[in-house]
Amino acid sequence: MKEELARRIQDLIRSLGGDDWTAREEAEKDLVQLGVLSIPGLRSALRSGDEEVVTRARHALDEIASR
Repeated sequence: MKEELARRIQDLIRSLGGDDWTAREEAEKDLVQLGVLSIPGLRSALRSGDEEVVTRARHALDEIASR
């Protein structure tokens, strides 16, 4: 189960930088819903070279922190 969840989180983080706007929005929403479980992956995403990924990861972390 842990490996499956870790894979899911990594897939969602990769989707933050995808070509499809709707998929990026869904991925960000799903990561926020996962809450603290997604924090380590989102923190790693802050070091991405893709500005879209960084921006969305930062936003997701802010949303999780505000809960």
